[in-house]
Amino acid sequence: TRVSGLRAAAANGFTGLGLVAWAHEGQLQLSWNFLHSSLGEPEVMRIAGELFAEPDPPASLHAAVLAVARAYPEVEAVPGLRYAVLARRSAALAARILAVTGSPGEGQRVGVLASPGADAVVAILAVLRAGAAYVPLDPEWPDARVAEVIAAARLSALVSTEPGRFPGIEVGSDEAESASVAAGNLAWVMFTSGSTGAPKGVEVSHAAALRWLAWNQGMVGARPGDRVLWTAPLGYGGSIRQVFGPLCSGGTALPVPPSLRRDPDAMLRFLVDERVNVYNAVPSAWVRLLDAMDRAGATLPDLRVLVVGGEVMTSAHAARWLSRVGPRGPR
Repeated sequence: TRVSGLRAAAANGFTGLGLVAWAHEGQLQLSWNFLHSSLGEPEVMRIAGELFAEPDPPASLHAAVLAVARAYPEVEAVPGLRYAVLARRSAALAARILAVTGSPGEGQRVGVLASPGADAVVAILAVLRAGAAYVPLDPEWPDARVAEVIAAARLSALVSTEPGRFPGIEVGSDEAESASVAAGNLAWVMFTSGSTGAPKGVEVSHAAALRWLAWNQGMVGARPGDRVLWTAPLGYGGSIRQVFGPLCSGGTALPVPPSLRRDPDAMLRFLVDERVNVYNAVPSAWVRLLDAMDRAGATLPDLRVLVVGGEVMTSAHAARWLSRVGPRGPR
């Protein structure tokens, strides 16, 4: 058998336990090296289990984000908002939410009326830390739809960045070191468009959200420092990937100004200037971006992952993309 790239650690004395690793046919092979007279196989397997044990998964979305905040306090969660500050601001806001809702209770729902940005992230994390599910409300909706969803959701409180329009708890800029919180079962309740009738609330638990995010992180190869484009309003399901994807991996969510969403040339400049690594779009928006790239003769040098879905994507579109970025371009 051909063995290449052999590396081994020498055992320490007669009771040492060494790990031998080598590459064989493109796969990493591992083997324990130990003296049977000193260490029995059950003891070696116990040590191995402790060494390679997977860490306990987070119990909630906010626990996952706060773990990232402890690991990467100086990284920006959103431009202008470091993870350390996000943790402190959300703690302060969670305390103010609890002052309105009382003790955390199963089934409590708190609305978040905010556009994509730092205040929206603080508000969402604070609601979760207060033991409630957040209900996203889009400031671009007509007042009648906002009021309809508020009534249907039976909110315990409302966090609003537009208090003059819909009174509620303001996000504020105050900070606190910690907040005594308990996680509820639900993470969010997102309401459908209501195009076929009255809007209906879809409940998603922390457990389901964490399972989906684990799949998403593996699919995109999420890593600390990723710069992820954030185009989706909070009330749209795409916001989950664009917000919690980076927040649960130590990346930065990059909110796109509303005026850029319908301007592919401006969007292209934003992607280049902001050094976006992960881009998620529906095919129609992606094709308009391809047109802008053709007009400018541009590439996206920092883009690592492109996620396209939600509409029909043709093989011609994929071939056009590959001709623009090449076989070694974003996956």
